[in-house]
Amino acid sequence: MHEHCGHQNLPQSKSPKGAFDTMVELKGRLRELANPQTAEQMLREGYLYKVNLGVSPDALRPLAQPHANNHELALMLYRDDMRECKLLAALVDTPLAVTDAQMDEWARDFNNPEIIDFVCLNLFGMSRLALARSYEWCISDNELLQRAGLMMFGYNAASSAVETVVLEPYIGIVEDIAETASELMRGAMVYALRQMSEHSNHLREQVCQCAQRLVAAKNPIAQSVGKELIG
Repeated sequence: MHEHCGHQNLPQSKSPKGAFDTMVELKGRLRELANPQTAEQMLREGYLYKVNLGVSPDALRPLAQPHANNHELALMLYRDDMRECKLLAALVDTPLAVTDAQMDEWARDFNNPEIIDFVCLNLFGMSRLALARSYEWCISDNELLQRAGLMMFGYNAASSAVETVVLEPYIGIVEDIAETASELMRGAMVYALRQMSEHSNHLREQVCQCAQRLVAAKNPIAQSVGKELIG
């Protein structure tokens, strides 16, 4: 686990503007990049946002780069109803500044795979709280939080800095989730187990055995995860 880091030494954005003015400017630039067709397609596919301009995530990174490590701006952006602001928030924030309260607040907007994966892989997974919170969310009865937990776990699972004893319990956790998992969980389970298998030969063998058990499970989603891992 990462050591606790105080906020006083965090790198700060060099943007001379205040967070509010910066957000207003960014929203203006986002509207220039709007793609209504993409937004409509996302809505048809069930990606629910109060405001969605349909801007590609790849187009957001150049906008975020000048404002990197601006925690104040990140908090303000995420509280906006616009999809693109929420995604930008994960890109401009600094992992060292992430707090438990922030994770709870942001998770309330975890209502589709895109926002979950983007926030967890671009911010939460890098924070010192990632593994503790991933465990907590994985054992919850909320599939959206379970997906977030697996994505954060997967982000850290291949790291040699994480001890095997910390990772091993997730084998059982994934199998428990797989018993009733819906399609929402398929990709997250595959990602988490594949990342774990990269950690060590020991865990690779554990993941292989897990995959075989999943193939024999009653839940067809679990079966498909096992087959994908084996295949």
